[in-house]
Amino acid sequence: MNIRRFKQLHATGMTYAEIGRECGCDWRTVRKYLAEDAPTSPPSAPSRKGTQKVAITEVIAALIDAMLRRGTTSTT
Repeated sequence: MNIRRFKQLHATGMTYAEIGRECGCDWRTVRKYLAEDAPTSPPSAPSRKGTQKVAITEVIAALIDAMLRRGTTSTT
């Protein structure tokens, strides 16, 4: 989302709805960032690193790699 573009388009006389259509967002978002006390940048979400489960394929791939290094072909 390019907030500077909102300001440029608004300066040309475009309405919030027209700016929203041009930039691919809702007119309420345009109004929010063009307000007097508007934030200077879009909000950023907190990092999700470490909050998601490890895919089973990563675990299995590590097991297979270890088996191949040992030269083992079966799990028994």
